[in-house]
Amino acid sequence: ASTSKTVAPKLSVSLDTATEYLDAIARTSRPTAGAITLFILGPALLVSLATYSEDALYFDPMHISPDAMGIAGICIMMLFIAAGVGLLILQDMKLAKFKQLKEASLELQYGVEAAVRRRAESTESLRYVQQAAGVCLTILSAIPFLIASYYGTGLTFALGFFVAAILVSLGVYLLVYSGILRDGYRVLLQEGDFSHDKKSNKRDHRSAALKYRPIAKAYFGTIALLYVGYSFITKDWKSSWIIWPVSALLYHIIISILNALKKK
Repeated sequence: ASTSKTVAPKLSVSLDTATEYLDAIARTSRPTAGAITLFILGPALLVSLATYSEDALYFDPMHISPDAMGIAGICIMMLFIAAGVGLLILQDMKLAKFKQLKEASLELQYGVEAAVRRRAESTESLRYVQQAAGVCLTILSAIPFLIASYYGTGLTFALGFFVAAILVSLGVYLLVYSGILRDGYRVLLQEGDFSHDKKSNKRDHRSAALKYRPIAKAYFGTIALLYVGYSFITKDWKSSWIIWPVSALLYHIIISILNALKKK
């Protein structure tokens, strides 16, 4: 018996639509990259204040307690994270009308591909410089971090750690900003991660992610409570952050196992 496979119709993209999409990407790329830096600087401030508070009582004329310093750090971190989430939501709303461009197979109208390639080539050199600078800043952040690690605690560690976080955040900003612009062109040209085959795979992964979203919310909510509780009890703010990358890796492993079991 013969089997037929239904082919989804292609989405026609005019020059006006392509230009509008690329303009929207250009407008939202900076705020989106800025939101990611807030996610880095918020926890960095928390760690810096917490480690500074360990020695603050010896030379701080205001005699602010370590607990008060820790609470202030958490409040600042939450403000940074809330601002970052707000920025991401706003940028996502601005790009919502172009969602189909990333998911559907595209058919560019006459002249659109050439126009998109010209625009991509005009900014290619700048994007390469931004990516190189982002990588260099991320590597250089190891210098103040190593200096901070040598002192281990107190004001010197706090300043060194925060300077390292600033360098990382600047590097990440450049990488994310240039990456968003690059992906905007790839979406229209259906290259790289936005080719037809990759889009089909992403749809499968997205359905799995939506299925486990309630589990993810409960899981990471529990991790957040454990992080704050453990850090307050032990006062070990400079080490307790390790729970986040470990928990993220563990979550990925669990979801992968669940997906594998379901396929069987």
